[in-house]
Amino acid sequence: MYNFNVENIENIGKVFLHCIFVVIGIFISPLFHALTPTNWISIFAILVPTIFSVIAINQTKKSALNSEKIIEEANRPYIVPHVEISTSGRFIKYLSIRNYGKTAGKILTITFYGELDKYHNNNQLKSLNQRTFAPQQNITSEFETDFSNIVSCEIKYVSLITNKIYTEKFELNFDTVNFLWSKEKEISANPADNVPQAIYEATTQLIKTLK
Repeated sequence: MYNFNVENIENIGKVFLHCIFVVIGIFISPLFHALTPTNWISIFAILVPTIFSVIAINQTKKSALNSEKIIEEANRPYIVPHVEISTSGRFIKYLSIRNYGKTAGKILTITFYGELDKYHNNNQLKSLNQRTFAPQQNITSEFETDFSNIVSCEIKYVSLITNKIYTEKFELNFDTVNFLWSKEKEISANPADNVPQAIYEATTQLIKTLK
């Protein structure tokens, strides 16, 4: 008995299509022989513009899709984490997360692959989940100054305009062992001596928030 599996059915279908084309060719071949040069010219006069029209429509469709993609890429959110260092005052190391895009985006999940410092290792910054970032909005979190790991990070976020979801991975390098531009200032035993430094640090924090 013949085995009608998927491969055999496909082969039978191919043979059947070939037979149909052969039969059609047999029936229309006399018509081709009966065509005069004028008939052939008329046929080509119809076919050539039709072919070029189909090609033009396909090119227009591709151009429209490319334009749509360019517009989407130009106006989508870009939520990016990076390590930031305070270069004046007391030495401060931050993890900064900013939306560099032109539209708002919401973080769905943020995942770190590797240990963070003692302040962040337990919570893993989960409070950022489901948080909306307006264009150019920036959130920072201070890390230990001696934390020097390289940590992989994955952020999954959604555009609030198109509802398109983006998943991106980043490498965060907290290593500052060769950075020599500043060092941490010792805290004086006299509280009055620390007032100027406290004012300076508060001003620095305010500037970082507003920039």
